[in-house]
Amino acid sequence: MGWIDIARCFHVDGKDLERMTRNYYLLVGGFFISTIGDWFYQLALPLLVYNLTHSAMNMAITYGLAYAPFLLFSPFGGVIADRVDRRRFLIWGDLSSAIIVGLLTALVFLFTHANWLIWVIYLLAFLLASISPLYHPSFQSYLPHLVADEQLPQANSWLQSAENLVIVLGPLVGGIVIATLGSPLALLIDTFSFLGSALLLALIRAQVPQHEATSSARSVMDSLRSGFHYVWDSPILRYGSLLFLGTNFASTLVQANFVFFLVNLLHFNPVQIGITFASTGVGALVGALAAPWLLRRFQPGLILVTTTICAGLMTLLLLFAHNVVTVSVPWSLGMALSTINIVTWFTLRQRIVPKDLLGRVIATTRLIAFISIPVAAFVGGALLASMVDIYVLIACSALLRTLSGVVGFFTPLARGGWKAQPEVVSGQ
Repeated sequence: MGWIDIARCFHVDGKDLERMTRNYYLLVGGFFISTIGDWFYQLALPLLVYNLTHSAMNMAITYGLAYAPFLLFSPFGGVIADRVDRRRFLIWGDLSSAIIVGLLTALVFLFTHANWLIWVIYLLAFLLASISPLYHPSFQSYLPHLVADEQLPQANSWLQSAENLVIVLGPLVGGIVIATLGSPLALLIDTFSFLGSALLLALIRAQVPQHEATSSARSVMDSLRSGFHYVWDSPILRYGSLLFLGTNFASTLVQANFVFFLVNLLHFNPVQIGITFASTGVGALVGALAAPWLLRRFQPGLILVTTTICAGLMTLLLLFAHNVVTVSVPWSLGMALSTINIVTWFTLRQRIVPKDLLGRVIATTRLIAFISIPVAAFVGGALLASMVDIYVLIACSALLRTLSGVVGFFTPLARGGWKAQPEVVSGQ
């Protein structure tokens, strides 16, 4: 079945595929390649840390370090996105990532049993993670320049579909590679994936309008304040960011310790771990394809709170998990709901926010949403290190995520549509 056939299953006009520009396909292609490499990294790194330390706390620290930079650099990523040539900045981001992962690969090859290696892993994991909060606002705010406004739901859906297709392929292939050839080779593949992404981005010819690509006369602090004020003055953006703040804390309690759960409690090997992640990607892919259909029929705010509640309820099913099937089913259903949630949120921001503010708004909302991730990672790791049963963490995660959605029902977010709030003025 081809992409057009899949699109028709979800009542998507196949001609939309033809109307998407070459530049959009290059952007998605680069994203696809680098995301495949990321899955090799995401599997290899926690397994490497586990083999070095056999510690849930060390694995949680590694996970937390992957998100801590968002607290420091997200606002500046938004300012950069609204001031520079976004395509060129994305290329440099991929090249920098390739250098960092390449260095990590070399050190793991040469000093596998060195006592100091875990500290270098922490440092390089932090440096690599520091690129993402600077990179993401440019990526998301560049997308609306490559497609028409009415194509944004479909463009975001396909972008998320590409990511979730990788969730099917990346963990499965990565698990096999790690099981047969080891973690260092998986890291080497990630290095080349960043180089491939940079090459495709270099082929894009579209540029943002000159008045958006150049720096304005305002100070950096003025630019930061305008982004925060815009988000906080918009009830939809404000409550949406707070919804994700609660959701991310709840889900990270499990996600930060998920590989530890699979290895230490369920005794999964790398291939079984790869199969588990790959099978959940099927649900995520279905969620990405279903999102445009839902967005044509329901208000985006209602979709956001409903999928949050349902995802929380799916997490409860992990309490009964004991093998690949019983882990994969609830995890894949939760991923389908999370993907619908993500596509809806990305599209909503891109439609209601003026393009000259979009980078800063994306960075600000992401900063608010991601603040809770490193906190939850450290909390979860500390609780496990204190001999708290991981099933208690799963129950807490499910309860908090469901509660976040229920609270969202009583905010303006649940009634949020495609128009910005009238009191919000661009540039304030």
